[in-house]
Amino acid sequence: MDRNYLKGTDGDKMNVILAACGFNLRKLLRVLLWLVFKELERLKTTLMPFKRLCGAIRELLLPPQMSLEFHPSIA
Repeated sequence: MDRNYLKGTDGDKMNVILAACGFNLRKLLRVLLWLVFKELERLKTTLMPFKRLCGAIRELLLPPQMSLEFHPSIA
């Protein structure tokens, strides 16, 4: 840690409290981000069968000449 710029024993006490608050905020943010990414991964695995189903339906409904893919010859 760097030098404490707050003056006296009150400054030392405030510095300890602020450092603890910063530590707890980082810990809370880490848990929150972990939960968000865990939920995104769960949604990704849950929606994968629906994505495959939509792709199969699109292939059945669209003729081959009307595919939605990008063709580099048409620029």
